[in-house]
Amino acid sequence: MQKTPHSSHAVDGEKKITSSKYRIREPAPMEREIVVEVGLVLVYLSPFRALFLINITHQLENIAIHA
Repeated sequence: MQKTPHSSHAVDGEKKITSSKYRIREPAPMEREIVVEVGLVLVYLSPFRALFLINITHQLENIAIHA
């Protein structure tokens, strides 16, 4: 990465593009964490409570999508 004005402008543009992509990609790792948590809940709690928590996670996903 050279320190010429042209390359610095290109890097700034790339940072803006990656930041916008990060907003789109952010839910993915969070969803993986939620899936792990739900898996642990399925092990430790009754199926009914697990289904209730899965419904909550779906509501959280809908909120994250609309936000």
